[in-house]
Formats: sequence, structure tokens, C-alpha cells
Amino acid sequence: MSDITYASIDPRDPLALSILTSFLREDAERRDGVVPDPERVRVALGAAEIAGLQGAGGDLIIARRGDAVLGCGGVRWIDGDTAEPTLIYALPAFRDAGIEAGIGAELERRARLTGRRGVPRV
Repeated sequence: MSDITYASIDPRDPLALSILTSFLREDAERRDGVVPDPERVRVALGAAEIAGLQGAGGDLIIARRGDAVLGCGGVRWIDGDTAEPTLIYALPAFRDAGIEAGIGAELERRARLTGRRGVPRV
């Protein structure tokens, strides 16, 4: 999987919005059994949980192979010692390739680089 790269991304970036929209739609379909209303997805994309995954609030990353976005994940800074992984997602076509595990490992690595020791495993 050495051809997979991970990069921080602003939650408002079009690439981030695209992969997060896929995550939110699939999550709602699995949880509620219905395709979510586009307005509900739009509101969720602007929610503090997602918007806060940058700077002092955390980090949102995307996983890529070349130009293709494979998935995303976030890590929320809880305090100076603790981080919480969130939104770990791989597009369905890439689930068997270990993308989600790679995203989780990258989020843990990034959290540890900030000095946070309390990083729950995903």
C-alpha cells in the first residue's frame, strides 16, 4: 500500500466535501435505511463536528492513490494529551484494500506527532 498518500485537507475543500458527502449518505442509509435528504447532508457538512477538524480542533485527511480519492478520516484534539479518531471512511470499492486501517494508522501517527498519548485505536 506504499502508493497510498495521506494529506490534510480543509473540510470546505471540494475534494473533502465530495468524500464526506459519500460518507454521510452511506452512514444515513445504513443507520436509517433511507437515502438522506440533500439538505440534511448539506447541514451535516457544515456541522461543528466536521468544520472543527482543522487547526486547533483537529485534522481531516484524505487518502489518495494518484489523483483518486479513496477515503478520509479525522482526528479531533480532545485536550493536550488526548485525540479521538472520527469519520474513518473508505469508498466501497476500496474497502477490501485495507484503506480504513491505513487511515486509522495515519491519524494515530499524526496525533502522536502533536504529543498526544491517549489515542484510542480504531
